[in-house]
Amino acid sequence: MFSILFLCMTQAQALEPDVVEHLKRGTVFVRVEGGGEASGFFVSENLVVTNRHVVEAVGVGGTLEIVVDSGTADGAHLQGTVAHLAAERDLALVEVPGGMERVLEFGSQRLPHETESVVAVGFPMGSVRSLGDLQTDPPASLRPGAVTALHWARNGQALYIEHNANMQTGSSGGALVDDQGLVIGVNVAMLRQDQTTKLAIPAQTVVEYLLHWRDHPSLGVGASRPQAAVGERLRDQLAKPFREGRILDLGLTPDGRAYVMDNKGGVFRVTENGWEDIGAGTNNADLAVDDLTGDLFVVESDQGRVLRRGAEGRWKVVSEGPFTHIAASAGVLWALNEEGEVHTGTEQGWRRLDIPRMDDLWACGGLALPIAGGQVWGLDKEGEVANNGRALVSGLKSISCYRDRVYALQLDGSVVDVLRGELVPEAGVRNRAVHALPTGLLAWSEEGRLSWVSSDETGSSRVQKTENQ
Repeated sequence: MFSILFLCMTQAQALEPDVVEHLKRGTVFVRVEGGGEASGFFVSENLVVTNRHVVEAVGVGGTLEIVVDSGTADGAHLQGTVAHLAAERDLALVEVPGGMERVLEFGSQRLPHETESVVAVGFPMGSVRSLGDLQTDPPASLRPGAVTALHWARNGQALYIEHNANMQTGSSGGALVDDQGLVIGVNVAMLRQDQTTKLAIPAQTVVEYLLHWRDHPSLGVGASRPQAAVGERLRDQLAKPFREGRILDLGLTPDGRAYVMDNKGGVFRVTENGWEDIGAGTNNADLAVDDLTGDLFVVESDQGRVLRRGAEGRWKVVSEGPFTHIAASAGVLWALNEEGEVHTGTEQGWRRLDIPRMDDLWACGGLALPIAGGQVWGLDKEGEVANNGRALVSGLKSISCYRDRVYALQLDGSVVDVLRGELVPEAGVRNRAVHALPTGLLAWSEEGRLSWVSSDETGSSRVQKTENQ
């Protein structure tokens, strides 16, 4: 079974060579057919932990490739089988044959403090780091950094360890270790907007999952799935309402649960069996879902108040406003009033940002993305402009985000991938709406054509599917 050690923290120092070697032996390169590449590590002799979003495409019982000693002369390719998909957090377990003694040890389950030294272990950029040699696999990479913040839920639960150790696509599922080489978290995401904010699920949450995963049904095997669906199934659920013009806004939680606002101002949760009214009434002008915490907010049409939906399903006023648009990301809420003034704040207080008048507002990746005159800026919660004060992109009408993907609708109705700085030609032109989904985007044209453009984790391949009204 996995090991848990409780050791005191010592002054930061380089990891000892034998510790580095053990971390490399315990870390595996994960390849999922059609789902990209990622990282994982042994938590028992035949179990590897990784992120749920890495392996969810193949489902429980599905197979994938696990590479041990990747990038070395001893590298071996094994077949792994998905054993469990966690319902509440982005974690999964993969069973690997062999009974190898490669288990990485967990340190104290206490949360690290800000500025504490950490190392991210994994395979950033995946096969790209094989430097073009198709006959070899990438070596494990150990990248140092420090804890920069801790993210908390409103119920007091620690959500994420924020750090600045270098991560890229492919790092998901790798271990975050302390200066003794002990695991303190599982890396899960990078906020692409600023390139420096990385997130890891705390060890306490991971250990709790490892201790009790057998007691809980896996997603897809008798579990009550928290999200309506991901990928193509969610697309299919939304296609007809989009064509009929019933959806005015869409928000997605980090685990893929979907909320929609219809053309009457009502707010619904998308479930396996349809739309579920969540008691927000029909007097709403906008909705927002925080891409880190999953909190749902609405702004009322008449009074402009901002309300948040609590865990018990009740709605609480967090600002009297009056506001017209709201946006939420990384635990921060932004709002726009009729005068085009952008405000930011929490339930404890609000303040206006000293920026020019804006026309509309979105948020993702820890930044507010206000738009004015077709130009989009990235603003942090203090109102500081990212990208050295320059607009992120110009000539846009609207934006839609999910996790680290940002799609925008240009003035001619074409769709652009903002972070990649390139068009998405499969979406066509003359679109009037675009929405990012867990594995791609939906674009709705002025002629009533609905285009679904799917992509893998790296965004390197896309497949177009088009339906006409």
